[in-house]
Amino acid sequence: MVSQSESIKSIINLGVEQYNSGDFPTAIETYQSGLVLEENNPLLHYNLGLVFQKIGRSKQAISAYQTSLELKADNAQAYNNIGVIWVQEGKFDLALSAFRQAVLIDNNYIEVYSSIGQVLEKTARIEQAIIIYKRALDINIGHAPTHNHLGLAYHKTGQFDLAIDSFRQAIIIWPEYAGAYSNLGVSLKEQENLEEALECYEKALQLEPNQPEANSNKGKLLLEIGETDSALYFYDKATHFAPNDHTIRSNMLFASLHSSEITPQTLAERHQKWGKTYPPSSTKDRTRLMDQDTLNIGYVSPDFRQHAWASFIEPILANHNLDNRNNFDVFCYSQVNDKDNITSRFKSMADHWRDISHLSDQQAADMIVEDKIDILVDLSGHTADNRLRMFNLKPAPIQAILGHYQSTTGLKTMDYRLTDCWVDPPDTANLYDEKLIYLDYGTLCYDPPNLAPPIQPPPSEQNGYITFCSFNRLTKINCQVIALWAQVLKAVPDSILMMKDRWFSQKFVRNKFYDSFLSHGIEPNRLNLISTVESYQDHLNLYNQADIALDPFPCNGQTTSCEGLWMGLPVLTWSGNRCSQRFGNSLLSRLELRELIATDKSEYVVKAISVAKNREMRKSLRVDLRQQMRQKICDGSTFVQQLENSYRKMVSVHLQSN
Repeated sequence: MVSQSESIKSIINLGVEQYNSGDFPTAIETYQSGLVLEENNPLLHYNLGLVFQKIGRSKQAISAYQTSLELKADNAQAYNNIGVIWVQEGKFDLALSAFRQAVLIDNNYIEVYSSIGQVLEKTARIEQAIIIYKRALDINIGHAPTHNHLGLAYHKTGQFDLAIDSFRQAIIIWPEYAGAYSNLGVSLKEQENLEEALECYEKALQLEPNQPEANSNKGKLLLEIGETDSALYFYDKATHFAPNDHTIRSNMLFASLHSSEITPQTLAERHQKWGKTYPPSSTKDRTRLMDQDTLNIGYVSPDFRQHAWASFIEPILANHNLDNRNNFDVFCYSQVNDKDNITSRFKSMADHWRDISHLSDQQAADMIVEDKIDILVDLSGHTADNRLRMFNLKPAPIQAILGHYQSTTGLKTMDYRLTDCWVDPPDTANLYDEKLIYLDYGTLCYDPPNLAPPIQPPPSEQNGYITFCSFNRLTKINCQVIALWAQVLKAVPDSILMMKDRWFSQKFVRNKFYDSFLSHGIEPNRLNLISTVESYQDHLNLYNQADIALDPFPCNGQTTSCEGLWMGLPVLTWSGNRCSQRFGNSLLSRLELRELIATDKSEYVVKAISVAKNREMRKSLRVDLRQQMRQKICDGSTFVQQLENSYRKMVSVHLQSN
């Protein structure tokens, strides 16, 4: 006759086999059958917690672990696992409490030190995290995951040499550590060693083809050098293997904007599919809007810093309440990790400044509720370090996004999109979850650089040939863009194309572009590929070396187009069937330069020929364009007045419907 203890042992062994094979529902049934026989068995409760944690049933996992601890209090792993769940839910204080309990039980439990370090990182205490990781390595210098975590902490503090050393040490200890190879690639990329970074990603994927981070990191690098289709292949793989990873999925959506192969409808559906991952929820005790004189407006952004979009954010912050009526109380919710002088300037412009970079979505939402925000405005969309998931908690009665982002957010809780009729014509409203609100002045208001150099005569006057230019990131320069620009160069004899991107510092990237243009009949001597210049003023001076700026597609330039226009250059654009391909149309329509807007590829080439031949037009623009820009693109007062009027209309609609 088999004893009960032997039966329980067999049940536990069977449950472990089922867990290891991925048969989680059956493993749950197995452990529960064991608890019928012996309900006070701590190991059964602990193992049941492992299964619940694996499949994301966090509450049940914590309950199982806590029952296990009530029966056997010295299980450090149970406390560690509870802490890991609290970290995932953004409850960092509870997590630290659980981890400390684990350390009290076993002060040599190295994994828990890594867990504590990760919480310290998430709560902006990276230097403390580094100390904890080093303490863990004092316990066990041969623990590869801790070397990896230490490397990540060094990377976040910009100590890339130390990060690389830590990742390499992890790999020495564990040669098949795919995660360390992937992280090593990221740090090598920061040091502009792209080829070795790619090799690291490829090694990681050889070891672990399904690893989401390695697929995503490779996709990001490929996108940055213009390999859009290949980038999307790896991003799609990453999202398949990590369907609930917000960062990876947002990166995939941002990459999708740059593909000429994706239709507007498919692009919208991709975003809406992301939104369905996060069912709308409402933060409790949210302030109800009242018909009040002063509205609390909250702006959320990771780009309150030196960033391409800073020149579009500044006019907003600088022009609220210029009439001294103080009808708007402006709150900035900053997701900035690396603060700079621009951050300080923006902070001085806001009535209230909140740093949410270290807060969970729920904590940030609670802060917004506490601030009694009436209208919460996102300024980033699915760009890096966004906080869109927080908007899903609906911390404000009205939520909107400024139309800098080139698609719908996909969130049902995002009420409005502030845009213009050129970027988003009325017949495109079906592509958005947000209701479109049109700003007559336009979606973009540009803050021109104070130290812009004087505009020089067209270089063709001296050179005798036309110089085209594009200073857009290579992210926007896909193979179809290259093919069209090659046609332009062929159609304008002796012309050259000047391009600028940081990755032209890499020989293999330069050669890739030389080869791509050569395949369309354009010799390398007709390309001037520039990586970096010493200052922003030097960057602007490069426009003085060009005659005509070429706008890429399907993602038009925004900052670069405004820079080119401010420096007196005609910007030639192709207005297409997607929001991202109509920003050039918006800028040029407002400047009454519709002769620079093409509606297809062939017209793009024809207009390039026409502008290249029209010497007087190009000279005239260099004289007059700045004044036109001041009135029609750079008038922050008019723009913000329209923005404020739109906010009032949103409130009126909200009050009528409630």
